[in-house]
Amino acid sequence: MLRVAFVLFFLFAAGRMAVAGCPPLPDRTAEHDALFAELAASRDVHAARRVVARIWQFWTTAPDEMAQNMLDLGIQQLRYGQYDGAERTFGRLIDYCPDFAEGWNQRAFARFLAGRLQGSMEDIDEVLRREPMHFGALSGKVRILLMQGRVLAARGVLREALKIHPFLSERHLLEKPGEDI
Repeated sequence: MLRVAFVLFFLFAAGRMAVAGCPPLPDRTAEHDALFAELAASRDVHAARRVVARIWQFWTTAPDEMAQNMLDLGIQQLRYGQYDGAERTFGRLIDYCPDFAEGWNQRAFARFLAGRLQGSMEDIDEVLRREPMHFGALSGKVRILLMQGRVLAARGVLREALKIHPFLSERHLLEKPGEDI
């Protein structure tokens, strides 16, 4: 009961805060570029994993406490299989902070898990407009394209993703023995 009261209070507060709006996203270009340069220079999968963890931490750092609370709540809902609730929470995050790419990415993931592939693809496109280097969104796009039987399109997206993250786990999805991706 206490949890329900907290969530209701949080959602009420989020609605009131949305009137004020999300603060402008800080310029983190230097940090972003350094992380992706380090990923590109990774010599093996283990080194890449360490950098990827830092990139995910970078992506999941919201511009203010309200946005961070919504992001964290939605991720928790995903962990508990509450895909519809997570989708709604991420929708509120997007309404509040539409330029925050990770809000779109997490809603795309919630929609993917719920089987709403078209909505997931639409959100992935929004992620990539805001963060073209988002290999997580590109990976999701590859998986959806494969589920739709669009293998050639998936290969093209996978090639683009591998330029960003050469050790992406999906790199083996389209390989055939003796054939390059």
